[in-house]
Amino acid sequence: MSTLSPSTKESLEGYTGVEVARPLDPTDRARHIDIIRGIAVFGLIWSNLNAGFFSGPVTAADSAARWATTVFSAGKFFTLFSLLFGVTLAMQLERAEHGSSSFAARWARRMLALFVIGWAHALLFWPGDILREYAIAGATLVIFRRAKNRTVLLAAVAALILAASRDSFSVTVTRLVGGDIEAVRHREQPDSAQLLRRRLAGEALRSGTYSDVVRTRIEVFPREQLLRASSPAGPLNWISPWYLGLFLLGLVLGRRNIVQQPEQHRGVVLALLTVGATVGLPLNVYLAATPAWLVNNPVNWPLAIVAKLTLSLGYLGGLLLLLQRRTWLTRLRWLAPVGRLALTNYVAQTAFLMFIRSGYGLGLEPILGWFACFVVALLFYLVQVWWSNWWVGRFRFGPLEWLWRRLSYRTAIAMHARPVTAV
Repeated sequence: MSTLSPSTKESLEGYTGVEVARPLDPTDRARHIDIIRGIAVFGLIWSNLNAGFFSGPVTAADSAARWATTVFSAGKFFTLFSLLFGVTLAMQLERAEHGSSSFAARWARRMLALFVIGWAHALLFWPGDILREYAIAGATLVIFRRAKNRTVLLAAVAALILAASRDSFSVTVTRLVGGDIEAVRHREQPDSAQLLRRRLAGEALRSGTYSDVVRTRIEVFPREQLLRASSPAGPLNWISPWYLGLFLLGLVLGRRNIVQQPEQHRGVVLALLTVGATVGLPLNVYLAATPAWLVNNPVNWPLAIVAKLTLSLGYLGGLLLLLQRRTWLTRLRWLAPVGRLALTNYVAQTAFLMFIRSGYGLGLEPILGWFACFVVALLFYLVQVWWSNWWVGRFRFGPLEWLWRRLSYRTAIAMHARPVTAV
């Protein structure tokens, strides 16, 4: 049975000396994983800020920024972040083996709490929120907690193939049973009333007040979720095959300790880097040179999935190799707090983006170009780096990280860097 650190003992209300379910203490974290997650946080704002901002380059700087965003950023850091989510599950499973409480129940609470945070995030700030999809796909992961690595890997490949096909679970089920696929696809399309609600939501964002935006989202989002569950596969349609596949792949990487102990798996890490350089990078360059309307054709869409995945794996392999060197681990240590506060930083980014885009904020959406978006993203990220380092010097968890853990573990968790004994 493992032993709790003194700081963790002090932070748990009613500690009796018996191993209990607990959140990971910051002093126990692997710094190199937090650094990688912190780098991914920059990629999130880089990608999100350009999404929907600009229709085409008008200057050489915009053209270069658009190319760089398409090749190196778009979708890659979300993918990297998702892989690390699966690694986190593997780490928690390893810790749970020494505990006495039910891991499945605790993980379900954790995903439910993330789902609630995601819904609030979608309604208040970011309509493209991924936390809800993370929570649903993450809850599904618990099914594989005792499965062999080969089974998990096969499930990951199957989920990623489904994501590349762009079919819902309902379409896949209908195909397997020989049903009417086109009828199912037709049922999954929004009707005229839903399209009208979407248009009203867009108008509210461009010219309405903040309360108008929130109210229209409350009217639109729940109905769209019900539509997804109305097809033959029902609630299975709420599961994102893309995120599920990435989580499962991350689970395998985490189980084998490839991310936690890369120095012991140098061959695998080099293979990840090689795949990214020889497959991912060329594919992304090709797609960046392809007209946007061709990217969504039946051939290029699967290529885009492969391109995102392989380059993201290359990023992971390259960063793991780099951070094995103590010199670089020291140089980049100031990015680790950003990774520790990833949830808070992600929500702060989206709140900032909606403020500068929307009519109730600065209304800069028709003005900013690709290069300006990159500059704004970099400047805001640097502010987050400073703030994150300031925060972790005073507190153990970020505001949303604390809330998430509080809801998940149902126990008192000290926020301050120097926790006091609970009474």
